[in-house]
Amino acid sequence: MQYLFRYKIIFFFLLCNICSALAQSNSTSINYFGRKKKSHYFGLTLAYNNSGFKIEHSKRFINHGTYKINNGISNPGLTLGMVTNFKIGEYFDYRILPSIALVYRKLAYIPSSGGATQTQVIESVFGELPMMIDLLQTPIEIRNDQIRIDFKS
Repeated sequence: MQYLFRYKIIFFFLLCNICSALAQSNSTSINYFGRKKKSHYFGLTLAYNNSGFKIEHSKRFINHGTYKINNGISNPGLTLGMVTNFKIGEYFDYRILPSIALVYRKLAYIPSSGGATQTQVIESVFGELPMMIDLLQTPIEIRNDQIRIDFKS
């Protein structure tokens, strides 16, 4: 079966890309030169996450007889984080990205007797502290002034 709105969606995305390219054709990189002068800066992140269980049944569970099926149900969560960036020289940045993820997951037990499904909610808080060193390069402008590329790796 063909997707009914395929051409409308493709047209909409092409229109958005063309409008975005035209809007950025005469812009300058104000943020790059302001940020280049600072020795450090901070930022916040707010993200959506989705977590669940991948369940592998043991032979004890299958032969137990109380429950027929045990399913993991994925649920949404929230991640809160902070971006901390320190400048090391002209071309290097040291970045720390601490964050916490607030998640809850559900387990659904279906009894073999055919009764009501039982669910168990498991709430968790995960933390991570990734650190990285970034190599910075200056922005490159293309000759026709219609495309601007900023490299950051």
